[in-house]
Amino acid sequence: MLQAAAEHYGVDSPLVPKISTGFCGGVSRTKGMCGAVSGGVMALGIIFGRTNTDMTADSAYENVQEFLSAFKQQYGSLNCFELTGCDLGVAEDLQRFRTGGIKDRCREYTGSAARMAAEIIGPEAQSTGQVNNLEDIRQRIDGVDSEIIKLLAQRSALVSEAGKLKKSETEVRAADRVEKVIANVKQKAASAGLEPSIAEKIYRTIIDCFINKEMQEFRGGISALVKVYPKDQLPLRSNVPGAKMWAVALERSMLTYFEMEPNTVFPEHSHEAEQITLVLDGELIFSFDGKQVALKAGDVVTIPSNVKHYVTTGGAACKAVDAWSPIRKEYLS
Repeated sequence: MLQAAAEHYGVDSPLVPKISTGFCGGVSRTKGMCGAVSGGVMALGIIFGRTNTDMTADSAYENVQEFLSAFKQQYGSLNCFELTGCDLGVAEDLQRFRTGGIKDRCREYTGSAARMAAEIIGPEAQSTGQVNNLEDIRQRIDGVDSEIIKLLAQRSALVSEAGKLKKSETEVRAADRVEKVIANVKQKAASAGLEPSIAEKIYRTIIDCFINKEMQEFRGGISALVKVYPKDQLPLRSNVPGAKMWAVALERSMLTYFEMEPNTVFPEHSHEAEQITLVLDGELIFSFDGKQVALKAGDVVTIPSNVKHYVTTGGAACKAVDAWSPIRKEYLS
């Protein structure tokens, strides 16, 4: 019965028949609880049971008590020996059970137990594997979260072990490996009914966190991750005609500084990176969507990802800084 319930509610694990085996035959032929009843209890556990010991078991207890009461009311007992009249641990009784038609009575018990459990679970849960009680659902979510945390801890330990075998920061970042992992995650997400784009966002965040942790370990601690750039280490280099700049970056964000001559032009363009520009001196004119905005010293403009825009300086020189996320690698070359 447990196997059938597990399949119905989408629980696919070879552990299900293994877990239930010892409960068959009146708990392994010891004249204990009827196997059909034990299966019903475990089936209810799939829906109402807790997934960690921090959760309350009240919902499971209440529903199991209702199930046991209904079965006992109909058949007078929950005990295998009392229901069958056979001690399955005795060879003669076992033979009588197998050949005397008593096994058909067990099929009836199994069908009734399944029906009673299904009635308690309810029609919506029968089709979705869910329950209508919000608190129960939240507890199940908390249980899933607990399992996720345990798996993340395991992943973190494995990442640290892998980091010990890497010999360069390029190996730590492992860009090709990251993309293979993301592709695999998206494929598995689609198969599991999860939107692949959601899975990708979650995993890119997870991977970024672990790479930063691994990089910290590789470099020898937090102090090694913090980098200071004295002014003499930030030489200006040419960008578009009339503009010079420098850039510094972290994993997911960067800062650029521009010094521009009068009437410098940045032709219409767009970029994946989000942009925030602060004018330090002079005037900077942004044109987008048929509009034109002139920014003076102290003014700030924000440009979302992939918005086309056109930029010029006015009749005087201009200085400005830009913040970007994600980074624009072309500015680092």
